[in-house]
Amino acid sequence: MIRYKYNIFGIVQGVGFRPFIYKLASQLGLTGYVLNHSKGVKVEVEGFVKDIELFDERLISESPPLVRIDNFEKHSIDLQHTTSFEI
Repeated sequence: MIRYKYNIFGIVQGVGFRPFIYKLASQLGLTGYVLNHSKGVKVEVEGFVKDIELFDERLISESPPLVRIDNFEKHSIDLQHTTSFEI
């Protein structure tokens, strides 16, 4: 198990991105959260490495049509042992 924090910048607010992230994380059995911040969206996901790798791939390839990701930061952080994914 591992946990990552993402900061995603671009056109990611008001375009259905947070619900998309929620659905994707839930489908992959990941826990954590997604929220807006002043410059974009912050996401934390926790789960198995293979599921997070799928999350990363699908985050880019399946994002809603109006989403435009300009910059993407990803950092490993300490496990939180969360049990759900929340918006």
